[in-house]
Amino acid sequence: MSISMKNYPPRPKATPEMVLQAAKRIEELESLESGSAEEIARYYRPGISGFELALELHRRESWEIQDSFIEFFGSLDDAVDTYLKTAEFEWERENNIKPPLPIGTRVKTYAGMATITGEHRYSAATYLLKPDGQDDAATNTSRILMTFEKAEEAVEAQND
Repeated sequence: MSISMKNYPPRPKATPEMVLQAAKRIEELESLESGSAEEIARYYRPGISGFELALELHRRESWEIQDSFIEFFGSLDDAVDTYLKTAEFEWERENNIKPPLPIGTRVKTYAGMATITGEHRYSAATYLLKPDGQDDAATNTSRILMTFEKAEEAVEAQND
């Protein structure tokens, strides 16, 4: 391996600022009172359902919840993910991230062994992996996604 992911800054993670940006978008779309975004962001946690978030806001901040809030709160994870994906693509571009492993490298995954077949164009610094024994005609060429970092770690663990 000539290039190592250890030579690059770490991949971005979702930040409180990203959550607040996403919550401000909901505040704007729902025409909520100013300052609502801060309360939404305070009780958000990854994977929380719109219903659970609505209950938290009702219990802790005395919000009167409307059905439309639940739907918008449910989309908060997707909005945070969008901000995170943007940050990851910026990280990849700014740091000129290159794949540390060549196509054809075998990697151990949660589904067993797989082979790197390419890069995923919709996720930053992410490989496409074909599981061993997969019949592309039967699966419509579905692939496992694995970040460059995880693939490199998996190959290193195999070689230990």
